[in-house]
Amino acid sequence: MKNLFYYLWFVYMYIVFHIRKYLDTFKKVKHSKSMLQIYNENIASRFSASFEKSIYNSNIDSIFYDKKKFSELVKIQNDYEDKWMRNILYKYVPREDNKLIHIIMQYDVYKGGFAYYCDENYVSYTVLNNVAMQYVLCFKCRDFFIDELICLENNYMSPLIEKQKQLNKNNKNNRVCMDYIHSKNKFIYLGKIRNFSFLNKIQRASNNNCRATEIIRYKDFKNILN
Repeated sequence: MKNLFYYLWFVYMYIVFHIRKYLDTFKKVKHSKSMLQIYNENIASRFSASFEKSIYNSNIDSIFYDKKKFSELVKIQNDYEDKWMRNILYKYVPREDNKLIHIIMQYDVYKGGFAYYCDENYVSYTVLNNVAMQYVLCFKCRDFFIDELICLENNYMSPLIEKQKQLNKNNKNNRVCMDYIHSKNKFIYLGKIRNFSFLNKIQRASNNNCRATEIIRYKDFKNILN
């Protein structure tokens, strides 16, 4: 009788051991998502929820939707550049290897993209997209986010996407088929975190579409003095 008891106890412990082992395996499978995947899902959920409210474009001036008027305005006025370069987002975000990296992001109105500082020389598009989504939600400028695939998932198309697609079609050096172009966000790397400073004077990137100096009429100059 005593031997039978030990035998049944052994069988019981054996069964319990394997049941626990099975449950532990199930838990590992259930929580096998990487930090980046979990982060992606969280940000994507917040981004999708933003389409239920109309406030998330409230900081974009109507001039941004008119390419001609905006291109004329930025030649003589720095207000829009100053405003958006002062809107700064700091984030620690996970990347593919689950390492947390520090990113500082701004929006460059002239280049039509998100400018960022990071100590890593390479940051994947997915990671930068996560920060860009947080940027447009934080500063209520969602139409600056022009990743067409993500916007289509939310049944919304930013008017700025069509402008970007038209620019791509007008680019003679673009070898991609012009029948359909998937618009993606533009990211501009500005250097390492140590290069960033609140005290840095904003300098406009020189290109053929921008004047190196601002021309002021004599009449306007006199008004400034008065």
